[in-house]
Amino acid sequence: MSSQQVIKLNLNNGLGEFTRRRNWSSNILDSLRDVVHVMNNDLSLVYCSAASSEFLGYRPSELIGHPFTKYVHVDDVDMFVREFRAAKDLSRTLNCTYRFLRKDGKYTTLETRGRFYRQAFFGNARRIPTETTKFMDSFLELKMENEKLRQQLLLLKDGQEAKHASNVYTQGISSSHDINESVAMLTGLRYDLGERSMGISMGLENGELMTVSSVNSKGSSQSLQSERKGVAKYSP
Repeated sequence: MSSQQVIKLNLNNGLGEFTRRRNWSSNILDSLRDVVHVMNNDLSLVYCSAASSEFLGYRPSELIGHPFTKYVHVDDVDMFVREFRAAKDLSRTLNCTYRFLRKDGKYTTLETRGRFYRQAFFGNARRIPTETTKFMDSFLELKMENEKLRQQLLLLKDGQEAKHASNVYTQGISSSHDINESVAMLTGLRYDLGERSMGISMGLENGELMTVSSVNSKGSSQSLQSERKGVAKYSP
């Protein structure tokens, strides 16, 4: 018997002995460093391995039955749900990094990888090393800041378009001018500076452009006399 045959025989004997043990599959899951979890289509946890106690602080019974997104950072929820739905609809592997709320109130960065099988998601979550976590947290923060800036730019763009539409010239009056400027555009008179029409609007040849100060200086009798002369000359 060759050495390779001996090794193969020993492995088969060892594997057979191991699988004959009670709860051998559970022992494998318990020995894994990753947090193995199963979720339904509504992202509710239906199974969680014992590794959650070490890395997350929760016993499996504290997580099972709760929505997975309950523990995901609020800034990462939309991204996680979007990737989760895409993995289901496109039958592809989910590989997503996010921040998970530990039982002590602190967030830790996890990476989940898994696939859907028979209307359930089977995945394993792994904590990213500390140094990598710092860079990942910075990346996620910059990503969210970029998204907020993009939304603000869209709002500013919509505001500028609305303002431009409201300033369209209509009936000789623009909303960007006050009432004095609008009157000046229609009559040619600067009412805010005291300009008044003395017979011009009636088509009189002796009509005058007066200001309030000049009218007061001449006196009311002279103003009336000049206007009467203009009326007489205009009459046939």
